[in-house]
Amino acid sequence: MAALSHSSAQLPHPGWPAPTNRPVIGASACLLGQRVRYDGDHRYDPYLVEVLAKEWDLLPICPEVECGMGVPREPIHLVGDPAAPRLIGRESGVDHTRRMQRWVDRRLTELAAVPLSGFVCKSKSPSSGMRNVKVLLSDGSVQRVGVGLFARGLMARFPFLPVIDEVGLATAAERTRFLRGVHTVHHLRRCTTPAALVAFLRQRRASLLHEAPHLASRLEELLASSSFLPWESLWQRSAELLLATNGTLAAGPF
Repeated sequence: MAALSHSSAQLPHPGWPAPTNRPVIGASACLLGQRVRYDGDHRYDPYLVEVLAKEWDLLPICPEVECGMGVPREPIHLVGDPAAPRLIGRESGVDHTRRMQRWVDRRLTELAAVPLSGFVCKSKSPSSGMRNVKVLLSDGSVQRVGVGLFARGLMARFPFLPVIDEVGLATAAERTRFLRGVHTVHHLRRCTTPAALVAFLRQRRASLLHEAPHLASRLEELLASSSFLPWESLWQRSAELLLATNGTLAAGPF
């Protein structure tokens, strides 16, 4: 799972929607067996559907279908600057970038009202791929240096959110980080008072110090100052510390 950057404005906080009893996880619809790919096929992921769905509520999302491209459809790919690529039809050359970006902006606003605790993306997808997506560069070469338009928007809007693709989900180390990140975010969402948050920190104290001893001083400082820190600051710093420990956020200064 890619390390995500800090963004205090976009970390989850007490004003966000209250969590359900089970974590809510977004997932590329094709991974759930929905026939939404350009050729009418799917990419059913047994672990996601047959294992994780027993404990989590899965929210299917297909950017291409939801933005109106339909099934079947012309394959699309990323073209141009990897930092701001265009979404282009492979055969027709039709530019779908504006249509997709309008949908992404609208969908992310809708997702802000959902208590998401993680997202499973479809690898290599020009809309949902979170890493190593093929980009046709201006010199005519193709390199795996891109991020899908929806995945890019998702990770920018919700940088606290644990995000993985089905390739990472099949890798023990990445899967473990993702699962722990999901449960951390889900529990953080349930901490709606300072007392509940401090109790959660104390509950995680032993495992946190074992997993990331270099963060011990931050934890002790946070616990010592918890009684007089403003609630928003306490919540934000707690989230950053726990997610950095888990490997979901890049560890850095508060």
